[in-house]
Amino acid sequence: MTSLVEILRSAGKELYKHQLDFVSDVLWLARPRVLLADDVGLGKTIQALLLIKALMETGRVNHVLVVVPRAVVGQWEEELQRFDIPYFLVENPEFPIGHRLYLITLDRAKMPEYLDALSRIRWGLVVVDEAHKIRLGTQRLQLAHACKAAESCLLLTATPHTGDEEDYRFLTSLVDVVVRREKKDVEGYEGRKIFPSIRYWVVQVKASREEAFALYTVLNLLRSADVEPIVRVVVEKRAMSSPASFFKTLGRVVGGRCDEEALEEGELDACIGNVRGWRELAAQAEKFASAPDRKLAALKKLVEVLRGHKILVFTEYATTAEYLFNSLASSCRVVDSGDGFARADCGQLGVMYATSRARGKIDVSREAAALAKSHETALFISTDIMSEGVNLQDFDVVVNYEVVWSPTKHVQRVGRIWRLGQRADPIYVVDMVLKTPGVERDEFEMYLSLLEKLYEISLKALPPQSYGEFEVYEAAEDALRKILEVGSSIFLTEREVYEAAVGGRLEALRRKIEAIIREREKIRWKHKTLVEEGLGAKLGSLSKRQVEPGGGYYVAYVEYLADGAPLYRERVLVRLATPLSRSREMPEALYREAEVSWDAVEEERGGVREDERSAVERKIHTEMWLGGLKSYLENVRVLIPIREPSYRVAYVARARVVGFEMPLGGFDELVWQEVRRSRNIMRTELAAVSCVEAWLGQNGFVVKEDYASVPRPFDMVVIKGGVTYVVEIKGKWVGKREDPISFTANEIDFASRFPDRYIICIAYVDGDRCVELACQPFAQFQKEWVLETVRGIEYKYNARRRQ
Repeated sequence: MTSLVEILRSAGKELYKHQLDFVSDVLWLARPRVLLADDVGLGKTIQALLLIKALMETGRVNHVLVVVPRAVVGQWEEELQRFDIPYFLVENPEFPIGHRLYLITLDRAKMPEYLDALSRIRWGLVVVDEAHKIRLGTQRLQLAHACKAAESCLLLTATPHTGDEEDYRFLTSLVDVVVRREKKDVEGYEGRKIFPSIRYWVVQVKASREEAFALYTVLNLLRSADVEPIVRVVVEKRAMSSPASFFKTLGRVVGGRCDEEALEEGELDACIGNVRGWRELAAQAEKFASAPDRKLAALKKLVEVLRGHKILVFTEYATTAEYLFNSLASSCRVVDSGDGFARADCGQLGVMYATSRARGKIDVSREAAALAKSHETALFISTDIMSEGVNLQDFDVVVNYEVVWSPTKHVQRVGRIWRLGQRADPIYVVDMVLKTPGVERDEFEMYLSLLEKLYEISLKALPPQSYGEFEVYEAAEDALRKILEVGSSIFLTEREVYEAAVGGRLEALRRKIEAIIREREKIRWKHKTLVEEGLGAKLGSLSKRQVEPGGGYYVAYVEYLADGAPLYRERVLVRLATPLSRSREMPEALYREAEVSWDAVEEERGGVREDERSAVERKIHTEMWLGGLKSYLENVRVLIPIREPSYRVAYVARARVVGFEMPLGGFDELVWQEVRRSRNIMRTELAAVSCVEAWLGQNGFVVKEDYASVPRPFDMVVIKGGVTYVVEIKGKWVGKREDPISFTANEIDFASRFPDRYIICIAYVDGDRCVELACQPFAQFQKEWVLETVRGIEYKYNARRRQ
């Protein structure tokens, strides 16, 4: 049976704690049925691939079906190859039987002929990416039957709740466990800032008199028109977004399927095409052909303001994408073009657009990344073919050119850039909204409805606005003018400003958000302490421990089970107490698989006596099972339905740990390297001590016990006003200012007991010169620094400044 640690290492990259925690938890389920609803950008694909590989290589599943949106098939193929998982891409209902993993698009998987063909295989695991698309009343609902029929099912989505409570209940009914972590949870687990800050802008564009009249005309025509309700809504919404561009692009759209499922897939032009033949609209199109487009003008100003950034502009209409490209790149050199795409070089600015028609002709995500790398300012205009599952960390701005159709789309768009691997800080999200005086309902009103909907579903998927600085701009004739700034919109505390800006609706929204925030704290997935306890119990230390070369070791193969069924195995290195000489005895030790460099471990031939095996098993039972894993699994059963967890020691062999030979001359070089390093550390420490001693004297402290580098939880003892204090000195070279400050567990324990009498002095030095010094009681230190546990040969703590 394959080792879990070997599978985790196959990722070829350092995994985050939430990813390790998820995979090592779910493997304890005999038949996993899980909805992984992590926030956008937290690596759901990597977690799914690790779980797939683990279940396949441990022999727990034979056939796997992976269903993904068409836009991310290429990304999944690349990741499957990187993880060395063979697969077959299904492009015809007559696909061959005999492969272990089949990859298919959502579009194909929902079709009857493909569903019939897929039903011939008994699936051990079905994985559905962007699973929020499985909704009641849609053709994709058929995929739910595949999930139900499979032995195990993994659903992936960052937006499990799309605003419809019935759909959400149905989706969660397909699984036994719902796991959701947000970005702030991941940063809490890691004890450091990982994701960039987010600046959230709303750009209000005031319609011109001609645009207002054009919108009024369209709304009047629709009021008496005999059209499908969904067509009426889309046409109304398109006209509200930009009446000028609506009329200018009307002649280029064609009719087609217009229902809720089609709209959710992306471009809405087909609905507009259902009314292009109206004589009344055609007449108005001629009338308003020369009307100014205020929103387009505002976008041009926005690009100027964001010079030097990489900007993604999302629109729901293919004709709008092409219209924006032609308008913004009118004086530029077009370097590539085809059906549904074009790219232009405007010097320091690069402009490109792509719609669904570009699929199969170009790799849209690669082209977007190349555009971002080749120009100082990049502007990529796209429909929602790029909004789900595609990683676009090279961009740092998302612009929503019109109010989006659904909260799900809004969150997914932001997630293209606000994710693991984003290097820019901050990133920007810009919503462009047309405000049209004189009409009873305009795009700004629709925008408020979107905000309300976003926060309504916040218990299941907190929207990006909740994390960032919230600012409202007005597009004046010559510039963008800020009219409102409210700090983090999660709190919306500036009541008077909001009421003055948009009336009482946002005040009600503020109260709703505050209630949501209180409720959210009640449904958190796991606290940091439980995650760390679990990782320690399931995997051991997350860093290598020093294992002394020599004999007296045993390798034990431990197999884990749930309800009697084998799950996975782990290698454990055990050393029993062994006299090495008359003067020295090596104490017992137990090392988990993740803690050992196994290339240095050699199993020895020959059997193991029964008393030796019993001693090894006792140590494993005491230190691993009773010492952590059993209690953790019992605690986590309130979240994950683990049935009858147990383990057995399958095999024990004698072993020795060998040292690696140093190359000729390597020993001397290493010795003097360590000497130079220790001298530099001592010089830095003594410079810090001199700095601290001067500060103590200036602040009325009298030294009673001088600095000494000895094993005690403080460096100095001082008195002030008859009160005794202790001082801990941490010296750092100024060039390592960003590095964490390390403390022993003994130091933190002592400081925690006497937080007002334990003074921490952090000195940054350059040679013998003190550059910066900060001394404060531990009680104050805790407010300004975050402590994170580091496990190694012994526990220690790293401290990082709070952001």
